[in-house]
Order: sequence, then structure tokens, then C-alpha cells
Amino acid sequence: MSVIQSTSFQEVIVELTKEEGVEDSIELCEPVFMNASAEGGELERYQCVECGWIIPEASSPDDLARWLQTHGTVKEEHAQT
Repeated sequence: MSVIQSTSFQEVIVELTKEEGVEDSIELCEPVFMNASAEGGELERYQCVECGWIIPEASSPDDLARWLQTHGTVKEEHAQT
């Protein structure tokens, strides 16, 4: 039995329209984001947060789960390439 180590990856979504209210905060000297909403969007791929390496053949949550079951962690596979 192998132990699966966790690693960080991100979803890359294309064709997404995001709307967000922005309030200027003089006290904090930075904008305050609120009331975010998103429309559309399609999951294009999963990739390594650290270096951007694309997980092959993983363009849905089910694909990602199968890939992780077959290959272990992203870091293990990436180290082999």
C-alpha cells in the first residue's frame, strides 16, 4: 500500500465572466472586494500551483481522481518527467 502525499494544484477555468463590487477603503489603504458572482466558465485543466506543470488527461474532477489513483501525487509524477 502506498501513502498518497498531498500537494497543491489549481483548476484553470476559461471563458469565465466574474463580477465583483469594489469599495475604496481609505482606512485600510486598499480596495475591499464584495458581492462576487461568476457566470459561465469551463474547466480546461488542472496544473501544479508551484510550477504550472499540467496534469495530463485531467479536464474534469473525475479525470483528476482517476489520475491521482493511478499515478499517486502530482509531485511524484512531476519528479519523473
